[in-house]
Amino acid sequence: MQLNESLEQFREQGLEITGISYDSVAIVRHFSERAGIQFPLLADPDASNILAFGVVNTTVSPERRNYGIPFPGIYIIDENGILREKYFERNYRERFTARSILARDFGIYVGPKTELETGGQHIPIKIYTSDPVAQPGNRISLVVEFNLPPKMHLYAPGVEGYRPLSFSIEPDYRIQVHDLEYPEPEILYLPAIQESVPVYRGTVRVIREVTLTADYTAEWVAQGVQTVSSRLDPDDPGPYFILSGGTQLDDPNPKNCTKHMLSISPREVL
Repeated sequence: MQLNESLEQFREQGLEITGISYDSVAIVRHFSERAGIQFPLLADPDASNILAFGVVNTTVSPERRNYGIPFPGIYIIDENGILREKYFERNYRERFTARSILARDFGIYVGPKTELETGGQHIPIKIYTSDPVAQPGNRISLVVEFNLPPKMHLYAPGVEGYRPLSFSIEPDYRIQVHDLEYPEPEILYLPAIQESVPVYRGTVRVIREVTLTADYTAEWVAQGVQTVSSRLDPDDPGPYFILSGGTQLDDPNPKNCTKHMLSISPREVL
């Protein structure tokens, strides 16, 4: 459904979407019609293509009825048939969201955005997310973007003797925090001290991906608004992102279909 909702954004990047399932043609057709899927879904009932790509879920025994189910994932293939990117998780309950892929590969963010300034030097900052709403197991992007004025720079990781840019999130059982993605720095020569240092200038975007734990329970919903403790450096007032639990019913009867949802919103500095 997430791919369906993001179909136009992918097409704007020159990409078409095709899905593949180990289910029969009849099951795939029924699901596609019922869910209103607007892109082709292919049936691979003997899992021959899934096996050929090497993405069959190896945690499922060949003796089980659902053997042949793939690990959930997405390939990005160019017009020449060359594989450019792949997004897979071993846990079938965890997966990259369509919007997180748009954010990572194409810089497209449709989530909520907050603009503020740092204290002291008044550096403009934008804070946003790849997804305004996520489900348990979703892997999403939290982004901090600096717009540095001329003649101003931030030190990059690896610098010695200066405090580099950082974006940390304190451990929390509700989220899995992934490695931070820094942009490539430039080397700046400082003639006054005769040193060359790695720095960022202009627009600097730092991305921290997190996965919402798949073991999402009613306790999360009952707790209401949650705060993800995140900071740009140890002295920042932060935090910058909040989580608010909720429940979305796709069917009037909660016994039929209930989804725990999590709204991800940036917040202003306290």
